[in-house]
Amino acid sequence: MKKLFICYLTLINFLFAFDFGSITSSLSKGIDSASESINSAAKSVNSVVKDSISNLNNSTSTTNTDLECKKPIENYNFNYIEALKIASMYYGSKSSKIINFISNKNTNKEDMAQDIKQLSIQIAKKTIWLPTSSEKIYGKYIFDKRKEKGDVIDKNTKNHKYKNMYKKLEIFTKKYNNYLKKNKYLENNKFPFNIKIYITSNNNQVEAIPGGYIFISEDYIKENRYKTALAHELTHISKRHTTKELQYRLINGYDSIDEIKNLIKNVQTKEYSTLSKISTALAGKDYILKLFSRYSQSQELEADSCSLKILTDINHKNKNKYIKELVKNIDLTIQNEQESKNEILNMNIEEHPDKKKRIANIKSLAVKI
Repeated sequence: MKKLFICYLTLINFLFAFDFGSITSSLSKGIDSASESINSAAKSVNSVVKDSISNLNNSTSTTNTDLECKKPIENYNFNYIEALKIASMYYGSKSSKIINFISNKNTNKEDMAQDIKQLSIQIAKKTIWLPTSSEKIYGKYIFDKRKEKGDVIDKNTKNHKYKNMYKKLEIFTKKYNNYLKKNKYLENNKFPFNIKIYITSNNNQVEAIPGGYIFISEDYIKENRYKTALAHELTHISKRHTTKELQYRLINGYDSIDEIKNLIKNVQTKEYSTLSKISTALAGKDYILKLFSRYSQSQELEADSCSLKILTDINHKNKNKYIKELVKNIDLTIQNEQESKNEILNMNIEEHPDKKKRIANIKSLAVKI
């Protein structure tokens, strides 16, 4: 048991550059409960490895998807237990290779690096290690680059049309936040980010990016479809989908184990969390700036579910209207992705849910709420 416990901690420490003390203290206050947590993860290996390794690698699996929006807000701290569970599955399938690698025995370094990278990507997709302080800086950097394109309408505009549009967005965001506060979903009654919504002059585009930024094209507001679109994107933020997508892109940009380890270690330091440091780190990595409009199957289904549930809770008599809007928004999103395929990062293309699955999910939830 001790050997297994040490192997888990070594693997996570190696991957994520956390010291052993912080891991064990986060797991529990004492070694007994820490061992119990690891033992629980270890017990799952025998039954889980057979089918869960395939689930882990099968990006279209919705086993743990929150299809009824029971939890609109995800935890904003690193989930050590979840990471250890993922690592335990990995350990069960590649135990001899890991032990040989840790013991400096004959193991192909490049082969091992790719294995570690794949594990890192899976953990990046399923748990959070990027601090909100770093995410805010990444988000600001991405926002500034988008703004350079010239299609973002200034919030201080004197144009009455856009002033009225921004007023509508402000009123909706206030109602949305009040709902979350009333139902005690928000820690300290607020998001860790200031939600910043900007209107763009292009058409059929709505997108949440890291750090709490949302872009929405003016046609959504003109046609009064902005509530469902914003609720969908706000869910991507509150469920940490934007964070996980950013982590995924960051990890995918490196090949060596040391690069991955240093990246995760560095983003957690105060010195790293500056615009100049992050600008340097992202130099030449244009894929980071690609549109954040393609999420995994489970993430899109969760965003659809939460947008319908929350809006219906706020105003139940408009439920059918919201369903129609969501379906129309899905159509326009798919159409926009086809037109903007060069700007959208293609990493998640196999995972993106099809229209039928998303509509079926919306209709299934509508019966229950």
